[in-house]
Amino acid sequence: MNAINLILLIGGFVILFSVIISILENSSILSVLSKLISPVMSILGIDSNYAGGIIAGFIELTNGVSLVSLVVSKTISVSVVICSFLIGFRRYICSAAGIGNHFKKQYIHKTVYYWQTAAGLFRRYVHISASKLFPAI
Repeated sequence: MNAINLILLIGGFVILFSVIISILENSSILSVLSKLISPVMSILGIDSNYAGGIIAGFIELTNGVSLVSLVVSKTISVSVVICSFLIGFRRYICSAAGIGNHFKKQYIHKTVYYWQTAAGLFRRYVHISASKLFPAI
């Protein structure tokens, strides 16, 4: 019964943050935030069309990666690098939450640690493979 409750809880959070992103898009707040970070992106040499996807990726990973993939670009490697960054950023957030849980309860579930490690290795493999396939950004 606890597993079903956990799955429903995670699904509820995904839906909640998807609704928040939808509200931000429909009220044009996401485009205003995108315009605010576009100067930083231009300094980094990244197309400002990716700004909305990056902001959405910080809120909820699935929708952010989806928005990044919808940007029409000359090279796919920029999209791959941004998606890799968002996935990696989430891994560090999960690791920080795990460390906080460790200090709170004095243990970390080994399965969570193994899944996070596997996700990190997969992200690194995708990043290395993409950089070899698409060397020019």
